[in-house]
Amino acid sequence: LLYTDKEASPVAGEPLANDLDVVVVDALGNETTLGDRQNPYEHVEFGASSGNYEVRVKGINVPAGKQAYALIISVL
Repeated sequence: LLYTDKEASPVAGEPLANDLDVVVVDALGNETTLGDRQNPYEHVEFGASSGNYEVRVKGINVPAGKQAYALIISVL
């Protein structure tokens, strides 16, 4: 997950104006996420077994309006 964040307010004390997370849910309902609050990108790796997976982009804090993003999924 990668996005160009709006400039955060210097008095906010947070490095991101908008904070997005990527969450991967496996067939058993187990969630894998990074939960990075410092950077406008996230990289999640996990051991995949057969079955269906769901990938979610979750807006943790998005006060600056809609946030465009890019999502890349790779299976090795």
